Amino acid sequence: MNQFINWGLAILIVFLLSACGTPLNDYHPKNEEEKEIKTLLVQFTENRNNYDVNNMASCLADNCSIDYFGRSLTKASFVSRMKRSDLESRGKFKYTNPKFNIADKSAQVSIDFHQGITSYTVYFKMVRENSGWKISEWVEHAH
Repeated sequence: MNQFINWGLAILIVFLLSACGTPLNDYHPKNEEEKEIKTLLVQFTENRNNYDVNNMASCLADNCSIDYFGRSLTKASFVSRMKRSDLESRGKFKYTNPKFNIADKSAQVSIDFHQGITSYTVYFKMVRENSGWKISEWVEHAH
């Protein structure tokens, strides 16, 4: 019986450690572009965790393409269709382990999503516009 409990604890510890990572807020950008993109993603996260669809949309480029749990949306359709209750039903979350690939005026970011026991990777493409970085593509669905 003790061996069963020990194995169960070992598996639980491995599971909990695998869910750990560098939270987005604690990530130290390697350069100015990463710093600007991190700031945008932190703003996006705060707006989402406050269930604020309109302020989330302010982080998106006008021509943003969104794949949100199998729903293909534009920025306009995201704002018109997504309700506060849709975001509330998913609850609060955190991003960890951002990975940046930046080239001139575009960037790709993969980042781990964690919410309770749910974890998966979210993909963003970014573009630099006159006013700064914006999300041009957002792909999110549990795999």
